[in-house]
Amino acid sequence: MQAAVIFTESGRFLPLLSIGLIGIATLAAARLALWMGAGVLVSQIMSQGVVELIKIFFHRARPDHWLVYHEPGYSYPSGHASTAIVFFGSWLLIILMAPLPRLAKIVCAAVLFVWMLAIDWSRLALGAHYLTDVIGGTLFGIFWVSMVLAVLARLGVAASDLRAKRKAA
Repeated sequence: MQAAVIFTESGRFLPLLSIGLIGIATLAAARLALWMGAGVLVSQIMSQGVVELIKIFFHRARPDHWLVYHEPGYSYPSGHASTAIVFFGSWLLIILMAPLPRLAKIVCAAVLFVWMLAIDWSRLALGAHYLTDVIGGTLFGIFWVSMVLAVLARLGVAASDLRAKRKAA
């Protein structure tokens, strides 16, 4: 039960902001493009705004049985499930494209992937969502990240640009 609470809490504003700032600081220390980390934070904020509008449209009540505390708001789609993909999934993509040693990439990517799954699990384990809410949030997150990547590709941002070291000022 405590693990579910930890994973759920990691999908809230302050932990996400903290993780995002640590990620940006890490990019700066590695002399990589800071816009990637800032972009993840902006994308996260914008996607959650859209999720809230979708929740108002569907107007779906949350499950009746809660294990820890009752959250306000509507249930579909799960904002935490979309966060798992948009925020943690975007950091996973950044790590996979970063010029890191192979073992570091594998370990970091595995941790982020498991964390994404654990957030979804936590929403079900705590009774905060129906399975369809989590599936809907996950699909929305995949759609959102895909659209962001399509826009970046349209703007001509290639994977090689993402791997390039920042120019010294």
